[in-house]
Amino acid sequence: MSQVLSELFPAQKIAVLSGPNLAAEVVQNFPTATVIVATTLSVQRVCKASWGVALRVYTSQEVTSIELAAL
Repeated sequence: MSQVLSELFPAQKIAVLSGPNLAAEVVQNFPTATVIVATTLSVQRVCKASWGVALRVYTSQEVTSIELAAL
């Protein structure tokens, strides 16, 4: 999907959000984790800095691997 978005919006920076997390757990401040994948370092920094204490954010640059693992 990120490849399609990159083709449709070539000027935009694309990031992929993957689990394991559930929206209900995040909203209720349960400890949970997520992976944010981006090929641009600035996107990774913004994403990592924007989450709360109960949500641990891991970053990666392996976009295709994370997208395939999420299927």
